[in-house]
Amino acid sequence: MSDFSHEGRILSFSAGVDGAFRIQKYAFCNSTAKAHIGTQSAATITPLYSLKEFIMKRSVQQGFTLIELMIVVAIIGILAAVALPAYQDYTNRARASEIVLAASSARTCVTEIVQSNGATALDSCGSSTNATRYVARVEVDPTSGVVTVTGQNLPEAVSVTLTPTISGNAISQWICNGLPTKWMPGSCRGTKD
Repeated sequence: MSDFSHEGRILSFSAGVDGAFRIQKYAFCNSTAKAHIGTQSAATITPLYSLKEFIMKRSVQQGFTLIELMIVVAIIGILAAVALPAYQDYTNRARASEIVLAASSARTCVTEIVQSNGATALDSCGSSTNATRYVARVEVDPTSGVVTVTGQNLPEAVSVTLTPTISGNAISQWICNGLPTKWMPGSCRGTKD
């Protein structure tokens, strides 16, 4: 195998069994040289790039193209557009759960009073619950025991209502309703508890 050098351009070639030259490295050659591999002498082949030019072109072509980067940015944008509303809905559900928890606390108080004294003076259960970041107030009806909790600092008005079924000194069931239903847990969408 020999190297042919002419004006800074390099080709490697070897002589075949039949006496014709075979080009070993033809990346620097133009299409005419590639078409005549094995039939032309090395002296008639015109190289396309010098070695220095070839190395410079390879280093320039490394990395991502603009269209590839734009596609990646578009995909990230689409994912963000889908994920952001889901995340906001998730955080609002977590905030609304604090309101349901305040209603549950008042429910326990009402249940204890009804079992001890019957359905009298149940409004004391509402005054024992303090306001929090997301709970504005807790109200309990003095005779029916209906617990109403109103939320605050949320994008929409949130309220939870727990309605007991009282018979004598016992509560047979609680029905929980909350608005908006998309933020309420499954047990607080008008179902019996």
